Amino acid sequence: MLSKIQSGLVALLFLIISSPSLVADDVLKSEFGAPLKVIVRNDSAVFAEPTESSRSQPLRQFEWFFVLPADESGAKTKKGHYRIATGKSLANEIGWVKADDVVEWEHRLVGGFTKRGRRGPAYFFENQAAVLSHLNEGGISEAISRESDGSEIFSLLPILKELKSTLDGEEIIVFEFAYLHTADPKNIFSSVHQKEAITLPQVQAEITLDIVFVIDTTSSMKPHIEAAKEVVRKIAAAVNANQHVRGRVRLGLVGYRDEGDEYVSKVLCSLESGSDLAVFEKVLANTVVAGGGDDPEQVYAGLRTAITDIAWNDVANRHIILIGDAPNHEGEKSLVAVDTVLAAAQPGASSDDVEALFRHITMHTLQVGSGSGPMSDLCRDQFSTIAAGRDFAGISATTDNTTSFIESLAETLTNRVRDTVSIVQGDVEEFAATKDPNKGAIGAILQYLGKEKLVGATFASGYSAEIDAEGNRTIEPFVLVGRNELKLFASALEFCVRTLEGAGDPGSKDVDKILQALRTLTVHISYDGEITADTPLKEILQLILGLPVKSRVFDMTPARLAAMSQKDFESWVAEIDASHAMVTGHIENARWFNLGKETRPQLRFAFVRLSDLP
Repeated sequence: MLSKIQSGLVALLFLIISSPSLVADDVLKSEFGAPLKVIVRNDSAVFAEPTESSRSQPLRQFEWFFVLPADESGAKTKKGHYRIATGKSLANEIGWVKADDVVEWEHRLVGGFTKRGRRGPAYFFENQAAVLSHLNEGGISEAISRESDGSEIFSLLPILKELKSTLDGEEIIVFEFAYLHTADPKNIFSSVHQKEAITLPQVQAEITLDIVFVIDTTSSMKPHIEAAKEVVRKIAAAVNANQHVRGRVRLGLVGYRDEGDEYVSKVLCSLESGSDLAVFEKVLANTVVAGGGDDPEQVYAGLRTAITDIAWNDVANRHIILIGDAPNHEGEKSLVAVDTVLAAAQPGASSDDVEALFRHITMHTLQVGSGSGPMSDLCRDQFSTIAAGRDFAGISATTDNTTSFIESLAETLTNRVRDTVSIVQGDVEEFAATKDPNKGAIGAILQYLGKEKLVGATFASGYSAEIDAEGNRTIEPFVLVGRNELKLFASALEFCVRTLEGAGDPGSKDVDKILQALRTLTVHISYDGEITADTPLKEILQLILGLPVKSRVFDMTPARLAAMSQKDFESWVAEIDASHAMVTGHIENARWFNLGKETRPQLRFAFVRLSDLP
């Protein structure tokens, strides 16, 4: 049967061996000994290879990632790109990011603004000397920016450097931060909130081609539904043929019927799900027809659902493709007016409101079936009105022109795919300069704004002190910790106590037994030093935590602990228990998060007050 010491060691070793953060630690290390990380400077992209012509996915400004060796020599970059990951092992690699789009984050510290009360806003300066001048003289004329007016909502900024200074004989700390400029960095004292403009890097990083098919799923479509599905499949295949836009073409599906049916209108496949062509095709294949009754249906309700209930990308060329065989109800039986649909889809391209431009959706229509008469004529008129739109005209056709409809629409959409590739790869000037109404909302935005206007809140760095000019604490350091690191640290604390409790009587504990257990532990955490009777426990514990251990309770050595009286030992154990409870509390209550699309709980991270760690 295992002793307490043995069972504790087994449990701790299991945690260490199963921890990807300690065993598979493939990331580069900074000069501070911390995992090297990079912060995304602008809305950007991560590429499959260290070249901008490879497949890409968007990255958002201020996201951060671990840096993996770029090659076997351990170089940081390759062809001007960092190799990045959402965890510390090669298994967490997500691709390559341009070095110009990121800044290195060499340690784990971030700065949190304290709550606004007696203190005023924090200001940023170009250098340390300007900060000290501000603190000594109280002036802010040299400030280059300030904290946001909304900083009462707690925020964290990455700390790039930590510099010690002296003010009136007292030591203070000046931090270099990565931060976003205020909306107008030349007028940092303005209290007027200015909406941030869209940035060119944001367009490049986030642009997608979003296409939502809106299909009549009533029983009258039974003779036509398979042909309609085949139209959808051909268009979907055409827009997904370009390998450079994988993940940037997203397909959605909305079905509509009539009042009294199972549903009036319903999102059958979201754009997020439909970014995977196989998922979209499965939903399409499983779409069935039912209900209906009289000839007209709630066509406009289906369109409204596509416009308002679908999570469209903020930066996308948006298209709706309507396929049906019947008109919308007229008069009071219509749940939605056609003018409502047109205004929602195309709110006004001539407006100075950039957001309105981004909301624009181009609509295309295909009337299926070979019917004739008033209902068929009304359907054709309504579908033509929808496709004509208000600012951006789409393509409209009937069954007789299905082949040409597919060819024309596929050509239009694949051109938008090529536009997307051009923008992602940086060929924006020529794209923006070409006046082509068929380039959709993105083309209109770039044409309207011009490349020189595509600026907004910018990533910058500046210096600020931990206190304001009146001595009030302004900034508090937080530290990045991994969930596994805290769990391992808590287990190591418990193991240390169990080892000492089982090493003999107070005042004459078996030092060799303690050392043997500690040496076994250090083999698995790559400890390079020699474990002796005079080795402080903090040297081992801080390697597990990955941070300096500052509490004096961990200054104890095996020799001193072995010689402790029962009373002193119990007092020491009580302090260790308090540290253990603090760490356990963080494990249970911290705001844990994952990087990128990583979801595994063991790879979560949190920011914890530096003062709350042992």
